[in-house]
Amino acid sequence: MGRKGPHPAPLALALDGSLLLNIASALDDRLLARIAQDLPKGGRLFLGLELPSSAAAPALARLDNASAEVLARFSPIAPPRPKRPAKRSR
Repeated sequence: MGRKGPHPAPLALALDGSLLLNIASALDDRLLARIAQDLPKGGRLFLGLELPSSAAAPALARLDNASAEVLARFSPIAPPRPKRPAKRSR
């Protein structure tokens, strides 16, 4: 079972396309403990604040770039690199 309390994910993408940022780390520990006591055993709660739509598109573009970089650097199944054109002999 998972730990009771706020969910650790830094962000969430809602079904309507809005981007939510986790604000649990900005809240007082006493408030978080009070919220957690009302959760069912093993319950998790995502405490998010919606990013304005004007900031969501650039934020998603940066996240897309970051995920592509992580894939390229660390994944054993990274996408193939573009082939260089063959050298012509004269």
